[in-house]
Amino acid sequence: TILSMALAMGQVAYAGLDFVEAFLPEQGIRQDEDCQVSSWLFVTRGVLFLITGIGMSVQWCLRVASPTQKMYRTLYISMASIGGAHLFQVLVALIESDCLIREKLIQGISSAVPAVVVMAIGPRNVFSFMARRFESQRRGQQDGAFVAELLSRVPVEAGQKWWFPRGRENTLYPPSDRRRTWKTGRVVSVHQRGFSVAMSPEKMAEAETIWVPASGAVDAEELLYKAQDALRCIDWTDITPALMYSSDCGPNGEQDYNLHGMSRALQKDECIDFFISHSWHDDPEAKYEKLQEVSEAFFSNAGRYPTFWLDKVCINQEDISDGLRVLPVNIMACNQVLVLGGHTYAKRLWCAWELFVLFAFASERTAADRAVFVPLQKEFDTLSELEHFDARNSHCFDPNEEGRLRLVITAVGVDTFNQRVKSWAGKLRGVRNGSPSTSK
Repeated sequence: TILSMALAMGQVAYAGLDFVEAFLPEQGIRQDEDCQVSSWLFVTRGVLFLITGIGMSVQWCLRVASPTQKMYRTLYISMASIGGAHLFQVLVALIESDCLIREKLIQGISSAVPAVVVMAIGPRNVFSFMARRFESQRRGQQDGAFVAELLSRVPVEAGQKWWFPRGRENTLYPPSDRRRTWKTGRVVSVHQRGFSVAMSPEKMAEAETIWVPASGAVDAEELLYKAQDALRCIDWTDITPALMYSSDCGPNGEQDYNLHGMSRALQKDECIDFFISHSWHDDPEAKYEKLQEVSEAFFSNAGRYPTFWLDKVCINQEDISDGLRVLPVNIMACNQVLVLGGHTYAKRLWCAWELFVLFAFASERTAADRAVFVPLQKEFDTLSELEHFDARNSHCFDPNEEGRLRLVITAVGVDTFNQRVKSWAGKLRGVRNGSPSTSK
């Protein structure tokens, strides 16, 4: 408010100086005594400054915008009027004298053009473009590290349900019941180094208590360092159809393959082109086919094949917990997120988590610009599922991980996240139907 009023008063002061130059030239300040300009120039310019100064003041009496918006409008009007006045002087100088042309032309263009461009295009559009243009990858990775820290700080509380995997399935429970593959218990005590879980007795067996060591909270700076140190990618030429069949098979379908060895460390200043966001329960052949299409299109534009972040090869499977912990940083370290939308994508919580990281702190438009959606099957409308997306309906294999992921998503805002995904899917459908949209 103070800045805006100062600008308005400055406009009025400009007007006063011009009136002095026009009617009391001996009191005025001329830059060059050999440069004689008609008094009507100063009168005209003074009237322009006076009108804009009064207009800038009057807008503060109108409840049409926030103080910040009014401040920017005041700044634009001030710059445009000053620039316009200088350009007007150039016009007059062309008629009466050439001494002011170069100086006033430079001043006029530098003052008027930026303000006019912003007002013509629209402040919101200009600011959005600049935000996308200068929002560095470093900032994105910092946001990812913050999300990772939130996940690492999810507390374990007494009375909370805890799950342990069974050695073999318990056929007393139906396949849809998690207790078929997981045993349940309750946290009875929490300590700095871990917590104790009292298992629920089964078949009259005596209840047992299991000690679970705590993984511990890690701050964002340390997570960022760990993620950047371990960041890897896989070249398109090293991806085979068999590699997409399951989360544990090798490039030729073999088991116990050194998957981590298929990825490579990044070169200096190299950025990964695509983070592959997908469900291992979806059609592997369709995924490979779409990856091939994306890679060939990328080659046509860039003259090289792209690099990818693929979970099974870029995370060290012998230390998978640490790899998943820094997953948000890996997502934000890639230029774009390639969403391979299949039958189960919208129902997998880890897929939802990847979208959450992308949409959590960036603007909706910035996040949408980084997301590339590729449907796997024409006969299945994945967009329809995303248009009705609700993270509360998504699940993952490990119920303990599911609980932690849900807590973070809920804390940041599950309804806002759901709405952003729905909006993104709606804009994608608009693009496919031929209506204008800014989403990819």
